[in-house]
Amino acid sequence: MEVDKERENINKIARERIRELAKTINVEECPMLADRIKAEDEKVESEEFHEDCYGPYDDDSLGAWAQDLVTAEKQGTKLPREVEDFVIWAMENDPIDTIGSSENFIGACYYEGQIFHQDYEKAEKYYLRAAEIGNEDAIENLGYVYYYGRTGEPDYEKAYRYFSLGAFAGRLISKYKIGDMFLNGYYVEKDEKEALRIYKNCIRLIESDMYVDEDEYFFPSTVYGSVCLRLANMYFDGIGVSKDIWLAMEYYTKSAKNLFKSVSNGEFMYQKSLEDAINGQQKCLKEFKKEDQR
Repeated sequence: MEVDKERENINKIARERIRELAKTINVEECPMLADRIKAEDEKVESEEFHEDCYGPYDDDSLGAWAQDLVTAEKQGTKLPREVEDFVIWAMENDPIDTIGSSENFIGACYYEGQIFHQDYEKAEKYYLRAAEIGNEDAIENLGYVYYYGRTGEPDYEKAYRYFSLGAFAGRLISKYKIGDMFLNGYYVEKDEKEALRIYKNCIRLIESDMYVDEDEYFFPSTVYGSVCLRLANMYFDGIGVSKDIWLAMEYYTKSAKNLFKSVSNGEFMYQKSLEDAINGQQKCLKEFKKEDQR
C-alpha cells in the first residue's frame, strides 16, 4: 500500500511536470510527443473514473515518458534543457525500480549523448550506482567505460573485472570482449588461441538459439555479427589458427548479413563493423581470383 501511495503521488507530480514540459516543446515537430501528451491528459480522466470504481490505477508513465523522449531525440527532435531535468527526476523517482534499471538508463543517456550532453564521468557514476544493486547491463557498460578509457586512460584491469562479472552472468558481449582482451594481451597474457576458443564458444551459444523463418536462418543476438567478424579476421590473417580464406569468407558473409539487419533496425553503432565485413568479403574475392590465376 505504501508503494501504491508513493507511486500515486509521484504520478500526480509527473503529470504537472509533463504539462509544463509540453509548453517548452514544439509538438508540431514531434507528433509522437503531441500524441503522448494528449494520451496523458485523457488518462487522467480514466484514472479518476477507475480509482472511484476499482481503486488505484496501475501506471508506468515515468519510464514510458523517458523512453519516448529518447526516441524523439534519436529521430531528430530538438529538446530543451528541461527534458534532461525531467528524465533524471522521473527515472530517479520510479518507486518500482529495484534492480538499478533507472540508474543504468540515465548512465546510457550520458554515455551515448542521447537527450543529455555526452558526459562519460556522469555515465560512470550512474553505472556504478546501478552495478552496486546488481544491474547486469550496468556491469557490462562499466566494462566498456574502462576498456576504452572513457574517463581517462584505459583501465584494463577494471575492464576485465566487469566483463568477467558480465560473462559469469551469461552476457555474450562480456564474453567476446574478454576474447578481445586475450587477443590483444590487455591485462591478461596475449593468447590468440584462447581468444579463438572464446569467440567460437559465443557462436555456439548463439546458434543454439537459432530459429528458422521462411527457410532462412536468423540469430536473435546482434552479437552474432560482431563475433563472426572477429573470427573472419582471424581466419583471413591466420591469427591463432591456420589461414583459411574460405572459412573467412563464410564468417564475413554471416557477419554482413547479421549486421545489415542490425543497422536496418536503427542500431547505427554497427555501421563501421558492417563496412568492415563487406570489405572483408571483397578481400576474400581478390584472394580467390589470385588462386584462379595460378
